[in-house]
Parts: sequence; C-alpha cells; structure tokens
Amino acid sequence: MHSEIEGVRMRDKCFCCNGEFKLKYNLDKYRLLKCKTCGSAFIFPRLTDDEVEATYTEEYFSDSYYKDYLETGKPYMERIFKQLKSEGIVKPAREMLDIGCASGYLLYLMKNEGLKVLGVEMAEHWNKYAKENYSIEILTGDFTKSEIKQRFDFITMFHVLEHIVDIPEAIKELGELLKDGGLIIIEVPYINGIGSILKGKNWSQLNPPNHINFFTKKGFRLLFHNAGFQIEKISTNSYNSQSIIQSFPKMLRWAATIFIGIFTFFGFGGNLRVYVKKKGK
Repeated sequence: MHSEIEGVRMRDKCFCCNGEFKLKYNLDKYRLLKCKTCGSAFIFPRLTDDEVEATYTEEYFSDSYYKDYLETGKPYMERIFKQLKSEGIVKPAREMLDIGCASGYLLYLMKNEGLKVLGVEMAEHWNKYAKENYSIEILTGDFTKSEIKQRFDFITMFHVLEHIVDIPEAIKELGELLKDGGLIIIEVPYINGIGSILKGKNWSQLNPPNHINFFTKKGFRLLFHNAGFQIEKISTNSYNSQSIIQSFPKMLRWAATIFIGIFTFFGFGGNLRVYVKKKGK
C-alpha cells in the first residue's frame, strides 16, 4: 500500500485480491479507493459495525433513494422469485436463508412454494411487519453474529454485501451456513455498470455510509475463488434503472431505455449478480 493515500494503513488491502489501492473519488467525508488489480472499490475511512448498523432506520427504507420500499420492493422480489424458480432453485422442502430480507416478501413467496425459510435483517421494524403480514419470523441483527445453527441449501443476499464492513468474515460465515454443494446468490450495485459510467461520482449508489463496497466481475471471481468457492455464473441486469431513465427529458426516455438495454446486453447493467457454489468435501 502506498503511503501517499492519507489515513490508509499499510495493511489495508483489497478484500477481493489483496491488491493495492489508488484514489478514485473524493466524496465529502469519505474517499472511494479503487483496487489496481481487480478494479473493485471501497469507501475509506472504513466504518465500524455500529456506524453501519445505525443507518438501518425505518426512514432508510422510505428516503429519496428507496422512495417506498414496500411499493418498489415487491415487484423486484417477484421478478427474482420467478427467475430462481425458472432456474430450478425453488423446490419444496429446500431450506433457504435470505440475508437482508427487509419486509420478508421473498421469504413469503418461497414459503408458499413449500420451502423452509429463515430471514435475517438489520432493521428491527421489519420483524414486526413480517410477523403480522406474512406470519414469518425473521432474526434481527448482523448475520455474522446471529449464531444460526441450521445449514441451508441456498442463501440469497440481494443488495447486502455493499453494506458489510468485514467482507472476509462475511464470506467465511456464509460458508459455515451453507450445505456442501449449496448455492449463494448475491446481487450488488455494479461499479463498472451503466449507472456508474453515466453518473461518475454522482452515481446514486455512491452514498456512504450506506454503501461502502463496490465489486467488479474480476473481484468477485477472486474473492470467492480464494475462499474456496466455485463461481457458477456472473451476470448483470438493470432492474432498478428507472431513476436513470427518469433523469432524461421526457421525450428522450424511450431512447434512454434502449441505451440502457444495449449496455446491459453487453454485460454493463447496473447490478452485478453472482451465483456461488460451495464445493463438496
């Protein structure tokens, strides 16, 4: 690590590949440092677990970024559910863990298919909501500290890993929670995607202290390969691109939709999704 990046310690290396950093953006109180090897990027100074946990208020799910999670989250979860079902992942009696489950709606859809489900969520208010609306119990808090004894056929983490302080510890815990041959499905904002390309340092996903990690395809491959997992598939999508489209003049939004579709087709969608398999012993 080069010492000219003020406040970054010599031992601070890329979580994905142990590479060195260079400065990408100054962001008010924070800096975005980009790995010279894999291109993944991280917010510095690093936050503490308590600082990250403090961001998960009820207002977080209804602010200018999320608008109204209950309105926007349901169709997004329904799309994910249909995709996983078409891929043969959704099967009765399978055991599923959804980390960062929010309202528990994806768990509800899975439970109705006969799956055994469990959710973990940092924001405490969703526990009551899931219980009252879906009759689903979810655990509140950091999944790495939850002491879950159960092992799962597959684990979903949709827009969670960008929030986590200790990436190596999270990956280690995922391995402990997964059965041999089990699958982890992760989606995060894509640092090389259409939103980042168009908006640069004004990209809506660059909003520390909420989002602190940004991954590339190469970074994900190295991160999970080094942890002993097998990458099954990496893809991108632009399911939450409405904010970009709406930023264009009304008469140009159709063109923006086509433009984003082209970028997504060539692997530069706004979200990066990875399917990771735990190798059997």
